[in-house]
Amino acid sequence: MEKRALLAVILSILVIIIYQYLFVPKKPPLPPEKTVKEKIEESPLFSEENEIIETFSTREDSELHALFQEQKKRKEKNITLETRRFKAVINTKNARIISWKLKKYHLSKNYETAPWKKDFWLDVASSYRSYFNELFNKTQPIANNDHIDLFNSLKTENSFGLSLVVEIGQNKNSDSFTGLYEFSEKEDYFSLNSENSEKVLKFTYLTSRGIQVEKIFTFYNDSYQFDVQIIGKNIAPEKNIFDYGITLGPGLGNSFQSGTHRFEGPVTWVNGKRKKNKPKKKTPAIAHSGNILWSAMTSNYFLTSIMPKRDTSEVIIQRPKLNNLTDINKATIIGIHYPKRTLNPGESITDDYRCYFGPKIYQELKAIGLHLENAIDYGFFSFLAKPLIWLLNKFYTLIPNYGIAIILLTIIIKIIFWPLTDKSFRSMKNMQDLQPKMSALREKYKSDPKKLNEEMLKMYKQRGVNPMGGCLPLLLQIPVFFALYEGLMVAIEIRGAHFMFWIKDLSVMDPLLITPLLMGVTMYYQQKMTPMTGDAAQVKMMTMLPVIFTVFFLGFPSGLVIYWLLNNVLTIGQHYGILKKHKAVT
Repeated sequence: MEKRALLAVILSILVIIIYQYLFVPKKPPLPPEKTVKEKIEESPLFSEENEIIETFSTREDSELHALFQEQKKRKEKNITLETRRFKAVINTKNARIISWKLKKYHLSKNYETAPWKKDFWLDVASSYRSYFNELFNKTQPIANNDHIDLFNSLKTENSFGLSLVVEIGQNKNSDSFTGLYEFSEKEDYFSLNSENSEKVLKFTYLTSRGIQVEKIFTFYNDSYQFDVQIIGKNIAPEKNIFDYGITLGPGLGNSFQSGTHRFEGPVTWVNGKRKKNKPKKKTPAIAHSGNILWSAMTSNYFLTSIMPKRDTSEVIIQRPKLNNLTDINKATIIGIHYPKRTLNPGESITDDYRCYFGPKIYQELKAIGLHLENAIDYGFFSFLAKPLIWLLNKFYTLIPNYGIAIILLTIIIKIIFWPLTDKSFRSMKNMQDLQPKMSALREKYKSDPKKLNEEMLKMYKQRGVNPMGGCLPLLLQIPVFFALYEGLMVAIEIRGAHFMFWIKDLSVMDPLLITPLLMGVTMYYQQKMTPMTGDAAQVKMMTMLPVIFTVFFLGFPSGLVIYWLLNNVLTIGQHYGILKKHKAVT
């Protein structure tokens, strides 16, 4: 029974690992009150309607017409703003952010993580050559100085970045979408410092309907947050409709990660719940309405998010066709839209937004106070993963090496569960000792199952053995093991973190495959320490598990592999001690 239980536990672990690799898609949410098609048709964000509306731009005697024509003479230019944390570029064409480079984060090496592909082994061979050249020839590898850029890395003419879309639904032929905004200052470069810790940049545009639009950015030197204010004023002599939206994307620049990771794509907090959506070919658009606290495009370690400050808004997530771009993540656009509003002559309206463009640092996202920390997907055991990652960071403050911090955390977890593991191993050993007598009872009472159960229970009672004693302690540890597994999968703290020797980034695979191969060896040795019983098929399956686990772990982040390897080593040591004491007693 113990072997069957242990087999079930190990198979459960294998199923979860395979699940992480294959990313089983979640069922799509139920549609909102209105269909997605109706919401898109009503929104200015992605509408293709071409409703012809007479505007002042068709009346050449209008004073507003002269202003509208005059602004067409503006020349497009880029405005650069640099803070301690990022370097942003804003283009005056639609006043959009077209580049957002994170100064503390660089691109990681993009390994092929599927061992069954040829490129995987070519990457491993290249890593060995580089490492030995560095080791013996004392040559340093060329560092990758390319920063994470949340927008500009997408090479397409449709690279919107963060854009303001005005009146597209009402008048497609107007210049509202591609209009050149007037920048409020003469300079085109600004740098913030401790003395000049805040900067306001204002852009102004006059639409063909007579709405003067101001888009005002407020940036802060030591924060990934910034504010966006949209002011619409009707300067036409008649009533006017102010209908606009803000789009984010497509994609999330060069921050998407290959290999093992959590959900990457659009995430929205609407009506008190987190909604993860990734448009498919058959459902290229998704809409949410209600109390939206934020909508974000997320990768494993980074996000761009918009936080509207009105109680009611709508989000449309769409996957348009962009220059034959087929990657769902890189092509997805998020749009936030308020209901259209009517403005009397001279009347204005102001909308405020907060944005966060940066790394998914839990404490910083939580400090915002809008549940934005829930954009980090810690998986099913998030209630355990969060304190474990917190403890990992505490260890890092003592010894500034995340590889050592992972080792310390694994040791602490092992110490906490040492009594349970000890009890489990002792129970399994006792059950193993009873195997000959159990086999004899099965043979003796093979035609009387009821009597067999009675005799086996009697034997358990006499020997003080609990048949479930080897299984339950292991089951209690599984949630903690997987919580740490899930936590390390998304912890930006280990991204780019150097451990020692050849492991220079704990968030990517071991380039020399040393740690996953050692993990496979320790798993095999751990299995051999407990002789297997059961039928031939069961024994064969148990024997193959170390090989199967090793294959999957080859492409896993090295931080996760170190955790699993050390856990195996500690378990072997504990098991060896129990066996030694058992022999001494007998």
